[in-house]
Amino acid sequence: MFKRILPFMIIMLLVCTMLVQALEHKKDKQVKASTETSSSEASDEDLNELYNSIMSSQIEEPEEEEEDVAEGLEIGSKAPDFELTTLTGKKMRLADFKGKRLMINFFATWCYPCKIEMPVLEKFYQENHDDIEILAINIDTQSDVKGYVKKLNLSFPILLDEKGVVDTQYQVLAIPSTYIVDEKGIIINKHYGALNDQQLEKLFK
Repeated sequence: MFKRILPFMIIMLLVCTMLVQALEHKKDKQVKASTETSSSEASDEDLNELYNSIMSSQIEEPEEEEEDVAEGLEIGSKAPDFELTTLTGKKMRLADFKGKRLMINFFATWCYPCKIEMPVLEKFYQENHDDIEILAINIDTQSDVKGYVKKLNLSFPILLDEKGVVDTQYQVLAIPSTYIVDEKGIIINKHYGALNDQQLEKLFK
């Protein structure tokens, strides 16, 4: 009888072993899956934190607006004296205009905003030249400045800064640049970029 039971017991033992192995395998898979999920979640959290950190570092606090732009001479400072030659060969000094309000405008023939601005300056000059003088200082003297002036029909003095001395004195970093100088030779206003009629009126208030 034992001989009959032995095969059955062996089969049952094998079945039990297989069941135990199957259960252990299933448990291992669950543990592995759980570990992978936790790892994935941790990885996502780490990436999210890293992304936020990077983005935060790129966001700068808004700077307070400055009253004056950084370039050029400061309003309230004395306008540096200079002597330049006009298109007609005449020597002109800033000191020659003491006692008169003055606009000093820096321009170049290749500058498109300057070309747009010039007719505005000419109109303003025609209407106010008894009280206000305009000195337009050209910084690309190797170009056809005479042709440029003739084409735009400009009547205010055009001075040639052949060596860039005055351009440096006035710390011009952008053109067109305009300084407004009062009767005492003090800079009372300045503007960068092309001027329109309203801006011109405002500069002299």
